[in-house]
Amino acid sequence: MGENAILEELKYIHQLLDESIHKMDEILRPRMGNVLWRVFFPAGQFMQQKSITKEAAAILINIGTRLQEMIVVLEERKHPLTPTIQSQLNVDIFVIADKLVELPERAQYFIPTIEDFQKRIEEIIKKIESKE
Repeated sequence: MGENAILEELKYIHQLLDESIHKMDEILRPRMGNVLWRVFFPAGQFMQQKSITKEAAAILINIGTRLQEMIVVLEERKHPLTPTIQSQLNVDIFVIADKLVELPERAQYFIPTIEDFQKRIEEIIKKIESKE
């Protein structure tokens, strides 16, 4: 796995992190919607929140899987960036995804963790780009 492939993958993961943060924001700020809709179908807002939560969790699982696969490939090839990536990316995305699905309101606690994780990804991207 070359530097460009690692860089592309990290940039894509960064983009997915943006999407997951956006989805978690949506969970926390429910749409106002039509008043009549709420009167006749009060569970609609809850169902919408659950749907958005599942989308956010799916994005997080995708990120976790991509990171695991990338680290396995880097370890197999004894790439010099392996320790850097492993040490910076120690957030257990799968646990966050599970806990988010259990209770969508936890998004308020996970957003800062995901934002911090995203900053660490940015640092690695900058480090790789500076070497080019």
